[in-house]
Amino acid sequence: MTVGLLLFALFIALMLIGAPIGVALAIGGATAIAIANVDVQWFSLLAVPQNFYAGMAKYPLLAIPMFVLLGVIFDRSGVAQRLVDFAVAIVGRGPGMLPLVAIAVAMFLGGISGSGPANAAAVGDLVVTTTADTVDGVDSTGFNLGGVYDFSPQHHLLFSAGTGLQNASETNTFSYYLGYQYTF
Repeated sequence: MTVGLLLFALFIALMLIGAPIGVALAIGGATAIAIANVDVQWFSLLAVPQNFYAGMAKYPLLAIPMFVLLGVIFDRSGVAQRLVDFAVAIVGRGPGMLPLVAIAVAMFLGGISGSGPANAAAVGDLVVTTTADTVDGVDSTGFNLGGVYDFSPQHHLLFSAGTGLQNASETNTFSYYLGYQYTF
C-alpha cells in the first residue's frame, strides 16, 4: 500500500468513527510522514510543526476575515443602511435601479475601506439585505454579475450586468451599468 493510499484510508477511517476533520487530517498526515520516513531519525516528524506554522503564517490572508467583519460592523451600526439610502437618493427608485445602487454603494465603501476585497465581501450582503424594498410592492429575484477592474491605484472601473428571473416584467429584464471611481 502506498503512502498516499494509507493517508486517504486513515483519513476516511477516522472520519467514519466520528473524529473531527482537523484531527483526522493531522493524524493521517503525521502517520503518512512517519511511514514515508521510517529510516530517518524522529521519522521527520519535526516537519509537522514547521509546515503547520508555514501554512498559518500567511499574513495577507488574515485580512479577509477583517473585511467581512468590516461589512458586519457597517451593517449592525447602521452605516450600511445610510450608504444604501444615500445611493438610492442619488440614483432614484424604480425598475432596474438595484445594480446602480450596488455600484454607488461599492464606490462609497471602496473609498472608505480602500480595498477591493473588503468591498466585495461587504457589498453583496449589504445591498441584498438593505434594499429589499427598492421596488415598491413587487418582490423579484434576479441574477447580477459585477466586478471591479483596476487600471491603476487611482483609476477603477466598476461594472454590473444582470437580468430579472422572477417577476422580471415588473422589475427589469436586463440591465447593465458602468461606473468609474477615482481615488486620491
